[in-house]
Amino acid sequence: MAPFTETNNNVHTNFFNSLNSGLSIFHVACQDLAGNLAKAKTQIDLKMDRGVPQIIRAYLDSSINPPLFTIETDEQAECRVSTESHFEVFENGNLMINEDGKHQAPFNSRIYYVRCKDEFENVNPTSARISFLE
Repeated sequence: MAPFTETNNNVHTNFFNSLNSGLSIFHVACQDLAGNLAKAKTQIDLKMDRGVPQIIRAYLDSSINPPLFTIETDEQAECRVSTESHFEVFENGNLMINEDGKHQAPFNSRIYYVRCKDEFENVNPTSARISFLE
């Protein structure tokens, strides 16, 4: 058992820099100035995601009127789009509508630039350029 890095209060803190994904069990013991000892254990299920969302499909959904530019990603994500150019700052793109894992925007261009961000804030380093042939 490692000592807490911040203690001597009613809140005790420790920092970990080498936890793995999955279930971890922590055993904790605390002793006050009077010598009273309390022991307990807790567990956490750690999920780690260092990968950015990947666009796995891009198409014109013509089953809808008007047709929509549609992409699908390999994980839950927020996606933004521009028809003008690559965009460096994620928030500078227009938010795409997310419907059942499909991200959609009006079909008003032949070229789209898309960036996506997952729930862990992993963002594509650059926008993907998606072109439609005439």
